[in-house]
Amino acid sequence: YYGIAGVFASVRQTTRPIIPDEEVAKTQPARDKVEALNKSNTDLAAKVKELTKRNTELKNMIKQAGDAGFPLIASRPDVKKQTTIRFPIPPEELKQNTTLIAAHNQTIKDNKAQAEEIKKSTPGFELPLADALTEEQVRVEEITEDKMKIVYYPKPRDLNVFIRGNAANLGELVPRRFVRVLSDGQPEPFHNGSGRLELAQKIASRENPLTARVIVNRIWQHHFGEGLVDTPSNFGKTGSLPSHPELLDELSVWFMDEGWSMKKLHRLIMLSATYQQSSNVELSELQMKQDPNNRLLSYFNRRRLEAEIYRDALLTAGNNLDARQAGPSGDIDDPSFQRRGIYATVSRHKLSTFLQSYDFPDPAIHAARRSKTTTPLQQLFVLNSPFVRQQAQQLAARLEGESSEKRVNDVYRLLFSREPTASEMQIGLKFLENSDSKGESENKIEQIPTFAGKRMKADVKELGDSYSVELWVKNQIPNEQRIITGYFFSRGKDAAAKAAGDHLGIAGKYRPNKAGRLFFYNGDLKRDALFGNSVIQPGTWNHVVLIRDQKQISVY
Repeated sequence: YYGIAGVFASVRQTTRPIIPDEEVAKTQPARDKVEALNKSNTDLAAKVKELTKRNTELKNMIKQAGDAGFPLIASRPDVKKQTTIRFPIPPEELKQNTTLIAAHNQTIKDNKAQAEEIKKSTPGFELPLADALTEEQVRVEEITEDKMKIVYYPKPRDLNVFIRGNAANLGELVPRRFVRVLSDGQPEPFHNGSGRLELAQKIASRENPLTARVIVNRIWQHHFGEGLVDTPSNFGKTGSLPSHPELLDELSVWFMDEGWSMKKLHRLIMLSATYQQSSNVELSELQMKQDPNNRLLSYFNRRRLEAEIYRDALLTAGNNLDARQAGPSGDIDDPSFQRRGIYATVSRHKLSTFLQSYDFPDPAIHAARRSKTTTPLQQLFVLNSPFVRQQAQQLAARLEGESSEKRVNDVYRLLFSREPTASEMQIGLKFLENSDSKGESENKIEQIPTFAGKRMKADVKELGDSYSVELWVKNQIPNEQRIITGYFFSRGKDAAAKAAGDHLGIAGKYRPNKAGRLFFYNGDLKRDALFGNSVIQPGTWNHVVLIRDQKQISVY
């Protein structure tokens, strides 16, 4: 560990321009001017802060002194005792400071305007940068007991072992070198600079038994959903054995022989008969018994689109996909962001709601593969998302003015890149016929539900602690007039409001309730009550969803 850590401790991450030095030099004077203006503003801002602090002190002194002046205890050398005198505080310093603050702020404003003008009038002012590495060792040095600083030195370094992980308790010095377990005997120390090149050569060496196999397995997993080794981040003793060991070895050797070309490996796999198998097969009893998980790949596994690709497919269906390459990233939760999902911003602190709903891995931790879940939240996204609604409307607009048969044909070509089967054509024509007959009234509520004014009682045996329920609710009482909670869903033995079980309703203004808000209550046993932030406004229909599992309760 410390042998490889020494390599990275001898490397500095930085950026550098991706244009020639001559081009950088042409605009460097403009950047120097802007830097000088910014430094001047930093100094002036510090002065403004000090003057503002002094003015606050003066104002407090004047307020404390009042009309009588400020008390001062004076000592005279010819008088043994101290004499207390009072004097008024002159306002000149306060006025002078106020004038200086205004002048400094104006200068800061002028400097900012001048800097912006320089940026606008200088073509190529903003340099295109790329991530880069330099060979400099990184050290953290102490300034004071409370302050540290990062210092870079132009020489590589080896690291000491931290005994029991304590950086202040150093053990033996470990030379920079490759991992011993993947080496033939004792690995030789790295001598060429930081050792980064030597480390890369060791990793991508034909003698390294791991790298090519891991890459091949990952690419295989990308295409088939499961790798030849189904523990892609663990090829050790605690990992799984490969389902096709000879195939993994042959592909790994072929991959290295072809210059480690991933493009060639993708092409080889995708042109294979295994990849081109159908997923629509009838399994024999022997297949289901001997290979229930299809590890031997006798047919192609059905695959669900990943979150980013699913969103791209929706945009493509609506003819809204912005296929431009490069450029800044954007918020994938914003319906107006129509670039490919690969350009979505991924934040470790606040991951996109859409990405979370569709199994995007936590970016703060290592993820060997994406999980595959089916949750009510995914369906709620499709039902309620303005983004999905916009794509559906655009898709419908693309099919207007055609015959019913052509509309069904076109929609299958757009969505699935194939013609519909005879049964699919019949289903599509029937759907269009029913949709046309409904007209504008298809989304209107035809009548008041039969349980209006009553609670919906879900007295279901063996329902357990994990379930979900969806309701359409219309609040008929103004929130300020609702005295007690109005329950619209109950689950329990007799579904009485005080019975053991779950109850969902609209809170009244009886203390400590918050009138009009969604309210969850679990009855007599634990008597836990949860108030949400969602207010059910009177006179409108609201789609309410309760999702409960053994860990948490969610209401939308």
